[in-house]
Amino acid sequence: MEEIEVKAVLKDKDGVIAKLKELGCEFGSAVVQEDTIYAKEVGSLSTFLSNELFLRLRVHDGGKVIFTAKYHKDRERSLLSAPTEHEVGVDDRDTMERILMLQGYQEAMRVNKKRMTGHYKQWEICLDEVEGLGSFIEVEQLADTSVSVKEVQDAMYEFLATLGIEKEEGTVMRYDIMLLNKNT
Repeated sequence: MEEIEVKAVLKDKDGVIAKLKELGCEFGSAVVQEDTIYAKEVGSLSTFLSNELFLRLRVHDGGKVIFTAKYHKDRERSLLSAPTEHEVGVDDRDTMERILMLQGYQEAMRVNKKRMTGHYKQWEICLDEVEGLGSFIEVEQLADTSVSVKEVQDAMYEFLATLGIEKEEGTVMRYDIMLLNKNT
């Protein structure tokens, strides 16, 4: 499966939430997510993007830990590409981190956010407050690798336009890359 997503800065969060609720999108309570991203090559943005595989340990505020592997087929475009993604729950974050270190992975970045999640049609809609970046809306779909990423992203941008968010305000850049880009 590929994770296809677009996101945009939320300039009018309350207005967007109101429009989403009119469409029948209901949101759960906000949860805090602490993400630690691991890669074999870390440092500058270009060095970080030279990796094919990015690993993540996500700790939810309830203590739940999810391990994620994101594989980018096209390393040159890992800034923008839709990765193949696999996730699994783990019982012990610290032990999993030690396993990653033994395999040559290094901590590359931490991303902390508060997230409210809802669903609309085939999409997961996330409203995020990202430490160091601000407020975002993210539209995400897990899709078979045969699906056209561009067509799905175009449909997502059309949806965002109905919420008053123009395509030019959007991005497919991941939060870790935005933070790395901002800090370099």
